[in-house]
Amino acid sequence: MDISVLISFLALFISLIALWKADLAPFKPITTTSDISFRVYRMTEGKEEWYIPSAHIALSVCNSGAKPGKVLDTRLIVQYAYNSSRVKKHKEEKYILEPRWEIDPTKFLFIAHQRFEWISKAILQDWAPFVVLQKSVETKHLIFETTWDKRIINKKVLFKLEMLTDADKEWIFVEKWEFNLTRDRWNNFMNDCCYILQQGKNSEVQYMIHSPAYHEHIKSGSHK
Repeated sequence: MDISVLISFLALFISLIALWKADLAPFKPITTTSDISFRVYRMTEGKEEWYIPSAHIALSVCNSGAKPGKVLDTRLIVQYAYNSSRVKKHKEEKYILEPRWEIDPTKFLFIAHQRFEWISKAILQDWAPFVVLQKSVETKHLIFETTWDKRIINKKVLFKLEMLTDADKEWIFVEKWEFNLTRDRWNNFMNDCCYILQQGKNSEVQYMIHSPAYHEHIKSGSHK
């Protein structure tokens, strides 16, 4: 083959790749998250009592593709293993914390222990799917919650964030955290304690929500 023809084919190939990246590449999400700010609210009505586990996560989605894409749903899976005395075997339990709201973190963080106040003042909107334009980043501060009718006490609990987009037919993994839900920590939750769960580690930082140390942690930028 003539060298000039080979160079022409090579130039055409490079041009097609450039065209693909610039105009034709589909939605390709790249994600990052903050640490989890995790707390449990105790709710009562008459003699009834239940708990609302609540997680605040900042989720950033970058679209490195050339076409807009949609984030259709997110979920925070909480799972743990335990030994069942009834069936005498190792079992696993799983709960789904659904995205409830998008919040304004500057209003939320310092009144997070006052549930009804932040619901009134810090919510921007109910959770809704969102669009990520080509070559852009969208950041959402989200609250994930569910309801527990009893205290879940376990030495090792896995939190796993997943996301569903219009580019994938299945849930995709975003990030994970580990936490120990001990009796002492439940008692701390009942006293307005907040735990910061660090990404990918069996590591957490405990703060009383009113403490100066917690405020300094927020100011440092970990939850931006």
